[in-house]
Amino acid sequence: DLVGVAFIDTQIYIHSISVIKNFVLYADITKSISLLTFDRECKTLSVISRDFEPMEVYRTAFVVDGTNLGFMVSDSNCNLVIYVYQPESVDSQGGMKLIRKSDINIGAHVNTFIRTGIRIHDGSILGTTSASSLLHPSEKRHVTWFGTLDGAIGSFPPLAEKRYRRLFMLHNKLVTAVPHVAGLNPKKFRTAKMPGRWL
Repeated sequence: DLVGVAFIDTQIYIHSISVIKNFVLYADITKSISLLTFDRECKTLSVISRDFEPMEVYRTAFVVDGTNLGFMVSDSNCNLVIYVYQPESVDSQGGMKLIRKSDINIGAHVNTFIRTGIRIHDGSILGTTSASSLLHPSEKRHVTWFGTLDGAIGSFPPLAEKRYRRLFMLHNKLVTAVPHVAGLNPKKFRTAKMPGRWL
């Protein structure tokens, strides 16, 4: 039988929970996300940080890139948002507020996330110098896969800064050089949709 060992009073209605080690990331149906920690000795759950902006969250996941840990969220506006916990930042209000690091609109509602460890024979994804080195799971770099309600599958692999800058320059070149279908702007389409007032 399952035995309850810890309890915490939350906001309105929790429908998504992600757990890694002693960290718990949960999503409220209208109150965005919160990060908890579980103390095994005292058997208590306590809030570390949270997002204060209202958001209709669909699903949550952890983003693991070496020693960096982020929190990915999908919402009702087809956005994917990554938050980080940075208590040293002024914007975090002493660590009580999660920092919004990046966002993108993918044009579909994401309803599931899966993390898998990276095992590749070349350094194409991570930008490593050795092309024949086999990465071990202890590198703790994970690809975050997502699935959408219309059947699409996508992924977010971690990138080295140098490779990211190259791809970003290529992206900007394609946006300016390739004619847009019907005059539609791909940059505008991928910009996160932020209504004037959150639902």
